Amino acid sequence: MKKTLVILVKYLSNLGLRRILCMFAGNTLLGIGIAFYRHAALGNDPFSAMTLSLSMRTPLNYGTFLLLFNLFLFSFQFFFGKKYIGIGTLVNWTLVGYVADFCMYLDTHYITLSDTYPVRLIVLLSAILISAMGVSLYQTSASGISPYDYLSLGLSEQAHLPYLFCRIACDGTAVIIALIVGGLVGIGTFLTVLMLGPSIQFFTRNVSKKLLKQV
Repeated sequence: MKKTLVILVKYLSNLGLRRILCMFAGNTLLGIGIAFYRHAALGNDPFSAMTLSLSMRTPLNYGTFLLLFNLFLFSFQFFFGKKYIGIGTLVNWTLVGYVADFCMYLDTHYITLSDTYPVRLIVLLSAILISAMGVSLYQTSASGISPYDYLSLGLSEQAHLPYLFCRIACDGTAVIIALIVGGLVGIGTFLTVLMLGPSIQFFTRNVSKKLLKQV
């Protein structure tokens, strides 16, 4: 136990406070982004649309299904992208959902927004940008990423293709699966497919790398 604690302290020390804070900030923004998607009700992000629709085809509740599905995706990360596994991977799995639920609680009990289509569209666009910033921060911190987000990075590295095209390809595949099994797909889903990859790349170049003092 003591040896494990020493290893953990050394690992966190090597990461540095700046990277750890950016990782937590990124995952927190992801949870906020999910809440924005849910408030807009114009279509889930591709990954949620896919996993929600698939879980409805099984006897499992969504939480259990998502855990098992992430374990399946983790196998690719384990064999091909070990360098992307870290504390950020665990934080992503455990923090994002609770942040989203907390934000939805605040939205339901304390925040009043017009339910008109223009307002919902603004909320949707905000969800995409917030999520992109979140992904950019926690990926650039290099402290571990989620198995689904690794797919885009892994494909980019293995196929030597630009990241934004790989992200669009992965999100597009998730949308197709959701459509096949009858998931909730709307304008928000398609806008995310088109905008998320380029937005992540923009924030990484102009914000995240500067915050982390990378060139």
